[in-house]
Amino acid sequence: MSTAVEFCKKHGKVIETDPNARITDEMYLLLAKEFNKDIALKLEAERRREGLFSEKKTEQSYETTSDVKSPKQIVEGKYQILIQQLEAAKEAVSQYNAKNTKLANLQTDFANEFAHQIESVEQLMNQTINGMVWDNLVIAFFGETNAGKSTTIETLRILFDQNKD
Repeated sequence: MSTAVEFCKKHGKVIETDPNARITDEMYLLLAKEFNKDIALKLEAERRREGLFSEKKTEQSYETTSDVKSPKQIVEGKYQILIQQLEAAKEAVSQYNAKNTKLANLQTDFANEFAHQIESVEQLMNQTINGMVWDNLVIAFFGETNAGKSTTIETLRILFDQNKD
């Protein structure tokens, strides 16, 4: 939390240190651009973890390098699924057969607003995808004092030391 507050202060934005504090859309986009750089890698790790723990492992479950999608492609695919689901919900609302004029007008207004919101979601998703750096992994450790952050980092550094004999 303090890292996000400090980051916002550096960019001229002031937010409370309360984890429930409200932030503006602009601040959200700024924070998302800075701190969500590893979301695609997280999604890929989850996908791979699910594959490792599946009960039925066959030779077909191992992908060739040509079948592996980039983190950006995975996130774009999930976004497309979300948009398809929203479009299907909008279509279901539009197809409802209203019995009276007042309900029909309300239905039309709702469907139009739903379509507008879907466009907004698509724009925000495109901004998010295009605003991320996809080839760098950034890991942030945060927590209370004496929680073990430095110990964890030092352990990882020792385990993954490439200069090790």
